[in-house]
Amino acid sequence: MRLLNRLNQYQRLWQPSAGETQHVTVSELAERCFCSERHLRTLLRQAQQAGWLRWEAQSGRGG
Repeated sequence: MRLLNRLNQYQRLWQPSAGETQHVTVSELAERCFCSERHLRTLLRQAQQAGWLRWEAQSGRGG
């Protein structure tokens, strides 16, 4: 069940981009996944470790 939840969240991240590189804020992604910014960072780290995406944080607020 946990993997299914992760896949659903990944799908919410992927759909707007159709697989293309996108430049968005952590806040925007958290809204898409219906979670906090802190939890989103955990989700991004887990998805990156699974090889599902590549996330590069930028300096500054919301990056």
